[in-house]
Amino acid sequence: MDAAKRLVRVYPAALVRDGDGVETTISLQWLEEYGSQVELLGYTLLLYYQDGSKEERFFSSYEAMIAHLHGLADSS
Repeated sequence: MDAAKRLVRVYPAALVRDGDGVETTISLQWLEEYGSQVELLGYTLLLYYQDGSKEERFFSSYEAMIAHLHGLADSS
């Protein structure tokens, strides 16, 4: 990976839809505590890079997100 694109932070989150149809990402802790109040659409990894850029990757399951997260750790 290019040094300018070095990954500096990873934020796992859940993608949800509220009762008004608004989609947003929330922390996994919030999902655990209040998940019954929203519709779970999937999971995301928010990736922050040293150059200030950000990338979001979507996963349909928690297991797929965790597997990708382990892959990131193994490649660093």
